[in-house]
Amino acid sequence: MPTNSELQERLLDALEALNTSATAQELRLGADSFTVTYHFAAYDLGSGDDEVFESPQGYRGTVTQFSLYNLSEAIADGAGTIAVGLSGGDVDAYVDETVIAISAINLGVVYDNLTAGVTGTIPSSQMCVVTGTAPGGAATGIFDLDVTVRYFL
Repeated sequence: MPTNSELQERLLDALEALNTSATAQELRLGADSFTVTYHFAAYDLGSGDDEVFESPQGYRGTVTQFSLYNLSEAIADGAGTIAVGLSGGDVDAYVDETVIAISAINLGVVYDNLTAGVTGTIPSSQMCVVTGTAPGGAATGIFDLDVTVRYFL
């Protein structure tokens, strides 16, 4: 006889296959779900450096929010992008490149809930990479970045 968790997992898989994401999201937010916010201080969009985090063993997740704050350097030539994906693979497997515009006019503003482009479910024990790009490879754009992930069974 399957356990409740196993039944919930089977039902969730079936709902995802039917592309009923709203219903699947409701199931994910059960008693066994939790949220983690990964903080990357002084994230330098133009440096070409990536940040990484690993999903917990036994839990899958979806990115629910980006927060950008404590902006100390504007993006010189327009908008940059942030993506969440796989290291050495599909860099936007979980969040498509999300456009962010940071200019001298809006330094210090908080950008919450930049969730457009969430594309996939992060598997259990998956090493994820946060990749940022500045326009034209400009070495600009420094801010604190939080990536919030909702984990579920």
